Amino acid sequence: MKKIFSLVIALSVCAVSNAQIEAGFLNDFEDGTTQGWSNGGSSPNPPTNVPDGGPGGAGDGFLEEISGGGAGPGSRMIIFNGNPEWLGDYSNAVVVALDFDAKVPTNDDLLLRVAMEGGSDDTAISSTIPVTIPGQSSWSGYTISLLPSDFTIVSGSNTVEEVLQDVVDVRILHSTDPSYIGESIEATLHLDNITAIGSFGINDALINSFKTSPNPVQNELHLRAEIHIDTYIIYNLLGAKVGQGTVSTSEKTIDVSALTTGTYLIEVTSQGQSSSQKFIKQ
Repeated sequence: MKKIFSLVIALSVCAVSNAQIEAGFLNDFEDGTTQGWSNGGSSPNPPTNVPDGGPGGAGDGFLEEISGGGAGPGSRMIIFNGNPEWLGDYSNAVVVALDFDAKVPTNDDLLLRVAMEGGSDDTAISSTIPVTIPGQSSWSGYTISLLPSDFTIVSGSNTVEEVLQDVVDVRILHSTDPSYIGESIEATLHLDNITAIGSFGINDALINSFKTSPNPVQNELHLRAEIHIDTYIIYNLLGAKVGQGTVSTSEKTIDVSALTTGTYLIEVTSQGQSSSQKFIKQ
């Protein structure tokens, strides 16, 4: 079964001329197609729809992209979508993040970024900080923030804000540095549940999906949420801060072995919103 986001409504929107990006728009690849994701007509290994084996298990379709490495068409890890449902004014739609499930069955880590083109002169922008999908990984949830402060201008004279108000192309790509064309690598990427996240749902998603385990814990505390976690702070019951750090993904393992036995509160933040839970250190 597909995971259900409490923060969004999955929209089935037909590709008509007046369609544009809306918070909650979802590509779940259950219709047997790539739902508009491509890597160019000349690629020898275009994205394909795999009907079984997604994060939901048997019968859960997903998107597979294979890059060949070297040079020429199909060498770079990149997919893009020009369907109207992914284009338009991200600022007016208050779309602040891209959420997806991913895994990499090949050996190398992939550094995924979102890149966009738009504005009056088709300025290209790219995520400044990537999310890392480990090689030989299993399915896991990831979030890439789409706030203006999270992008770097790759080419063109428009501002990031101007691009986000008039997006004409959306890309997911692997690159060590911010890029609009991606980086050559021999790898395979599996993607599912690509979702446009609206800011109205960030706090709900954080509260409803934030989990810690194990609890009680001895050495390693695992954090997990359906959306990107920015930071965490650990407090003791007197309110003193005893640990903190950055996360930048939807998961984190924290070494709590140095904490004394007792009850603690861990607070996580995502895009200015916060949620907290108690845990017991044995």
